[in-house]
Amino acid sequence: MPAILAASSTAVALASVAAWLVTAVLSRHEQHAEVS
Repeated sequence: MPAILAASSTAVALASVAAWLVTAVLSRHEQHAEVS
């Protein structure tokens, strides 16, 4: 069971990091679009 909990927590952490990266990339593109 602890292994499943560790795997799920790792998956959640990776998902949050992926969401943060997507948000950062989208905001960066929006800023470039506004400048151009």
